[in-house]
Amino acid sequence: MDKALATWMLAGFGVAGITVLNKYFVRVTDFRRVAISVISFCLGALPLIVYNVANRGITFRGNASWETHDIPGKARLLEATADSRALFGWFANEDWQTDRPNQPVSVLTAASARISTLARTPRNNLMIWAFGLALLLTPLARGDALKAILFALVAMVVAWAQMAVTVNAGGSVHHAILLWPLPEMVIAVSFASASRRLGRRGIPVLAAALAV
Repeated sequence: MDKALATWMLAGFGVAGITVLNKYFVRVTDFRRVAISVISFCLGALPLIVYNVANRGITFRGNASWETHDIPGKARLLEATADSRALFGWFANEDWQTDRPNQPVSVLTAASARISTLARTPRNNLMIWAFGLALLLTPLARGDALKAILFALVAMVVAWAQMAVTVNAGGSVHHAILLWPLPEMVIAVSFASASRRLGRRGIPVLAAALAV
């Protein structure tokens, strides 16, 4: 049933496409393309479709319940996933979770470990701050860059809204990371657009921001 959760992102992309890129959609949408898309999608999802036909739509009956009381908790998890705190112990075990943690064996890994020690072993990054700054800089974007930012924002909001109100969903890291790389897309396009407004000074400013 977890595979069916792809509908969250598909719905987000669909709404974002219709609202932000509607003119482009109209230009390329005709019966032939729609038919090919629907047939291709159904072929790709055929095992899931057959499973649900045989079990009277069990995927949707099992995941189609709604709740709103846990939205604050899901929002906190989204924040913890964005700045990496929630990923420790999830992608890979931490040192305290294994009897014999691997030690640095190369110049690069030793340097990385040393930097981490000097920085007091940080457990979060600056992604939330970068995303907030990107939103503030969004008015500096124009044309396709602005549309790209709006597309990512709409898709992200629509996808997470579905997680937020679905029972037993959105409260785990493997749900929250489905939103990747949309926040990073907003940051990248917004920062690049802002740097272009600075002319030649934009390159060193952008490099400094990326270094931080």
